[in-house]
Amino acid sequence: MRLNQFGATAGGPIRKDKLFFLIAYQGERFLTSSPSPAYTESPQFQSATISAFPNSVAALLYRSFPPEGHGTPVATLRQFIGSSFGSRFQSFADYLCPANTDGGTSRPGAISRKFAALFGVEQADIDRMNANCAGGSPYTAPLTGAFNRDAGFIQKVIDPNNSQEDANLFNGNEASIRMDYDLNADNRFFSQFNWAQSRDSYSSATDLRGFTNPSTVTTPNFQFSFIHTFTPAFLNEFRMGYALNGSAITVPLPGVPSIIFDDDISGFGTGKGFPQNFREDIYNYNDVLSVARGKHNLKAGIELRRNIENSDFNAGRPEYSFFDSLFFAIDAPYLEDVGVDPGFVSGGPASLATSIRHWRNWDIGAYLNDDWKVSRRVTLTLGLRYDLYTRDTELNDLTTKFITGPGRNFIDDITTGAGQIKDAGRPCPGDPKATLAGECGPGGFAAAQNLGKATPDDLGPTGGACVGPVREWQNLSARRVRHFVRRQPAKTPVANPVESSILFAQPGLEFPGQ
Repeated sequence: MRLNQFGATAGGPIRKDKLFFLIAYQGERFLTSSPSPAYTESPQFQSATISAFPNSVAALLYRSFPPEGHGTPVATLRQFIGSSFGSRFQSFADYLCPANTDGGTSRPGAISRKFAALFGVEQADIDRMNANCAGGSPYTAPLTGAFNRDAGFIQKVIDPNNSQEDANLFNGNEASIRMDYDLNADNRFFSQFNWAQSRDSYSSATDLRGFTNPSTVTTPNFQFSFIHTFTPAFLNEFRMGYALNGSAITVPLPGVPSIIFDDDISGFGTGKGFPQNFREDIYNYNDVLSVARGKHNLKAGIELRRNIENSDFNAGRPEYSFFDSLFFAIDAPYLEDVGVDPGFVSGGPASLATSIRHWRNWDIGAYLNDDWKVSRRVTLTLGLRYDLYTRDTELNDLTTKFITGPGRNFIDDITTGAGQIKDAGRPCPGDPKATLAGECGPGGFAAAQNLGKATPDDLGPTGGACVGPVREWQNLSARRVRHFVRRQPAKTPVANPVESSILFAQPGLEFPGQ
C-alpha cells in the first residue's frame, strides 16, 4: 500500500467583526494491492489456437491481450478434462460427439471438426464414441491436432488486484471555502462550498490482461443560510443547498466485449453495463420560523427538495459466456447477454436502444413543533408533520411498470396468476409478447409515465420527552465522574446534562468498575 496525504488551511477576517473566511484543501494519492492467484491459459495453448484458427476472435484476443507475468504450469489438457477445474465434458469423446454440441442444428458436426483440429482424435475417442455417441463416431481413424494433450494447458499467475479505493482512503482531492458575514446584530449570513473528487484507474476484475474500468466520483455541495432576528424571541432562518452526486466509469477498450469462462480462467474485456454515467442534482430549500414564548419554543417550517437524475447504464456492449477455454478457442459461446429493445411497444424491429434515462421528482414537507418545558426537569416535544413524496417520472416517458395479475397474493400473482411470469404464455403459446400486460392476460409489463402514485396522506404527529438530572447525579463525586467519562466517553454527553441524566435515572445504577 502507498499513501501520500497533504493539505493546507487558511482563514481569518476579511472585515473586522463582520466578514470571515476559511479555506481548506486536502489531497490523497493512494494505491493498494492485494495479490492473489489467478488462472490463465498457457502460452502453448495460445499458440496452438492461433495456428489452428488464425482468423478467429479467440486468436485475435490471445495475440492482443496475453496475461501479464510468467505463470506456473498447473495442469495439462488431459488432466483438465474431467477434473475439478470445470471442463464442460468428462472426456475428449464427449467434446467430439456431435450429438453433445451441434447435432440438432443446420450444421451438425462443425464444432466436432474444430475440436478435432485443435486437440486431435485418438483411437480411444473413436471407440468411446462408437459405444456412447448417438450415430457413432464421425471419425474412422485418429487425427493429429494443433495442441498436444499432454502439454501445459492451465497456468497459475499472480494477479496484483490493484485498487485506489479502500474504505475511507481514496485517490483524489478535497477543497472547501466558507464565508460568514454578520451584517448587524439582527442579520447573519453563512455560505459554504465543498468539492471532492476521487479516481480509481483500475476497478476491473480483468486488469491482469490490461482491461480496466477507470472511475471518477465527483461530489460538490453548496449551502447558504440567512438568519434574521425580529426580536430576541422571534427569528427566521432561510436555508438553501445544492449537492451533486456524480460518477463516471469508462471503458478504454470498448470494442472488446465482456468474455467470461465457466472454468474460472481469466476472461477478457470489462463487465457488461459499462461505460456508466450517473449524475444526481439535489436542490434543497428550507425556511424555519422560531418563536419563544414563556415555557414554549415554537418552530414552524417548510421544506422543498428537487431531485434531477440523469444516467446512462450502457447495455449495448454484449457479454459472451463460454463453457471453458476449449469452446472459446473455436468461437462457440453458449450465451450472449445484451440489452435489446424488442420493439414490442414501438412496433419497430429489435435494436440496441438507448439506455439513457432522465428521472425527476419533488419532495415537499411542512411541520409545526413545540418544545414545552413543563418543569425544571421535564421537557415535552410535540409536533405535527406532513410530507409529500412524488414518484420518479422519466422525462421522455421511458418508464416500465409491472402489473400484477388477479392472484390471491403477490406470490400467487407471480406463479399462478393469469398473465404473470410463469403462465403468461399459456393462453397464447409462442407469442413473443406474452410478458406484456394485456397480451395474454391482465398482468405483465407495461409502459408508464412514472414509477407509481404519490403519497399525499403522509400526515402524522411527532413527540418525545426529556427528563432532567435526578438528585443523585449532583451527589456523585468528581472522581467517579472523571472515571466514567474516561471509561465510557461515547455514552456520556456531559456537555448536555439533560441527555446525560437519562443514563442515570435508574436507582442503584453503578459506574463501570465499581
